[in-house]
Amino acid sequence: MNVHKLLNENAVLPLWPETGRLLGLSRSATYQRAEDGTIKTVSLGRLKKVPTAWLRRKLELEEPDAARGIRMGARRRSGHGAAVPRSYRGHARRS
Repeated sequence: MNVHKLLNENAVLPLWPETGRLLGLSRSATYQRAEDGTIKTVSLGRLKKVPTAWLRRKLELEEPDAARGIRMGARRRSGHGAAVPRSYRGHARRS
């Protein structure tokens, strides 16, 4: 199983067997960790799925935001509903 391909081509993965095996857990341990919140899950009907973005972070396959040079910070909404980066704050529009 190519882990990078599996994580990059899917938005979510089944809790078992894919996620459990990637984390090196047994079936019962996987479901236990999902129940106690250690594994982040989303429910699709009665199925439990795990977001691949969470798995990438958990498996440390994704660089932290700071290492990629992305400036994280609070964002403010403009009147158009789009996020306004922190660097634009304080700059008034001139009519």
